[in-house]
Amino acid sequence: MAYCTVEDIQALLQAKFSTEGTPSSSDVEEIIEDVAAELDGLLQAAGYTVPVTSPAGAVRLLKKMNRFCAAVPVWHSSYVEGQAPVRVDSWAKQCEGFKKLIVEGKIQLPGVDPEGPNDPVFDLTAFPNRDGYWRSDD
Repeated sequence: MAYCTVEDIQALLQAKFSTEGTPSSSDVEEIIEDVAAELDGLLQAAGYTVPVTSPAGAVRLLKKMNRFCAAVPVWHSSYVEGQAPVRVDSWAKQCEGFKKLIVEGKIQLPGVDPEGPNDPVFDLTAFPNRDGYWRSDD
């Protein structure tokens, strides 16, 4: 499940995609889906249930990251010559930074607690210290 739409990418890039252009609207949709699948894979590995559908703050963040991460390859497929604009480089850095922080466990989605392999299966209860004279009633 993608977290953004072709219209979101059009608004971000200030471009209009058609069925006959390069990239076409179906190409953009495929890039969006690929990026969403990558984000979901990273989130699932970090212990989140995917796709993330709530709370609203987490969905907004993923929509933003899906837009930024998809806009970069869409821009590069549209413009083959020249240096990417600063905003495209900024989106790429934000995208890679977000993915790195999720993988390293340094950030969490707002309002969602991951259940990772390091979470205890049982609640641990500390036992009192026993001195050398303690005996059971056996």
